[in-house]
Amino acid sequence: MITGHSTMRRVAEARDAGVNELLAKPVTARGVIDPINLIIEHPRPLIRCENYFGPDRRRRPEPGSRGRIGVLANPGAVDGQY
Repeated sequence: MITGHSTMRRVAEARDAGVNELLAKPVTARGVIDPINLIIEHPRPLIRCENYFGPDRRRRPEPGSRGRIGVLANPGAVDGQY
């Protein structure tokens, strides 16, 4: 998603709507190419839980986290827990 509105509230709304990557204007060619390469070369794992199904929105492990409960190991799996 490319936007001119990059407040934390707008970024959180975009994330909650399923946006994988967000670019704030003004953008450069490198700024467009890098996220596209990231999505293609390192796709985020899918998560299935009670109220969400989609890509893992976390960029790094959260302190105190006990793992990625609900992360699908492969798209055909029903539950893939690490």
